[in-house]
Amino acid sequence: MKNVILGIDGGNFDFIIDQILKNKLPNFKRFIKKGCYSKLISTVPPVTIPSWPCLFSGLNPEELDYYWFDHPQIGIFNSHIWREKSIFSIEDFKQFVLNVPGTYPTWKINGEMISGMLSPKLNCYPVELKYFIKENWIINGKNIKDIFKAFEIKKKLFLKKLEEDFNLLTYVIRLPDSLSHRYGIEPRKLKKLFNLGYELIDNFIGEILKHDIDNLIIFSDHGLKYYSYKLNIKRWLEKHGIRNINGNFNSKIRTLFDNYIKLTIELFRKAPFLKRIITSLKSGKAKEKSKLAFKNKEINKTKVLSLVGNYGCIFLRGKDRKNKLLIKEKLENYKHIQKIYTYEKRFFPDFIVQLKRKFSFSIQD
Repeated sequence: MKNVILGIDGGNFDFIIDQILKNKLPNFKRFIKKGCYSKLISTVPPVTIPSWPCLFSGLNPEELDYYWFDHPQIGIFNSHIWREKSIFSIEDFKQFVLNVPGTYPTWKINGEMISGMLSPKLNCYPVELKYFIKENWIINGKNIKDIFKAFEIKKKLFLKKLEEDFNLLTYVIRLPDSLSHRYGIEPRKLKKLFNLGYELIDNFIGEILKHDIDNLIIFSDHGLKYYSYKLNIKRWLEKHGIRNINGNFNSKIRTLFDNYIKLTIELFRKAPFLKRIITSLKSGKAKEKSKLAFKNKEINKTKVLSLVGNYGCIFLRGKDRKNKLLIKEKLENYKHIQKIYTYEKRFFPDFIVQLKRKFSFSIQD
């Protein structure tokens, strides 16, 4: 039996249906017509990490201990956190795993694994696998050309592996999500790039369907969309009596994440012998910086963090924490808020706030 799981990071179901109605994406149309489809409930927030590890393990963000890419005590998300619960660790299936976010460092499975997002460099199990693909491998792609090239390289490898003796083959395509992070592109050009990206994925699905496979399952972790308005929750909280807010928190976290990835890649390039130290992604300096981002001198100031799209989170501190129920009640009465998720877990926010569809979460002064 041969089964295939395709993940589309940032895959937008509404966009796919719209293109099908325009007589485009014939293989998506064929797949939907012959099978079944539904909109699934993603994680909160619906973001690459923790969504993909949750999907492939059955764990929720609280069980993972991560609601975002970074943890103040553990550091950047890595495979040690969830590998034992992963479907990739099921020994009954011979598996090929490609480009799944959060699989760095790779581990021993019944088959082969090539890590994906959050990998500082090409990382494989078994190690010998990298010598067959190392020459032109691209993990994510720093520009538009490389983003498309990365997809083509991985697509060709995946189709080749379909010919081999694997029971389950899994590949997470990051093309749509990677394009969405190319800021400064004129909207019309970006739309053309998305159209091209989905056409390439559609052709890829067509090539997969030519093979003798038993089941094909396609998942996405979240969609992509434009927002008509920005809503500044920080100002709204100040307006309603929560004035002791640390406004630099968001930039500190994002800067930490970006700098840590750059630092890890640079260390690998200049000092290969550090691999064993970096592999666990638990660098002492990185952990300390991560702690400082959460435990800074403004410890008693409530923090507001913009996560992704129309999701953001609120960390209550000092007197505000004593008024948690009252603050939640005020938030629930705010007409532009869709839903509020409450947490009591250490290092998790007190609230993750989901705004209504047209609004993106902003904390800019």
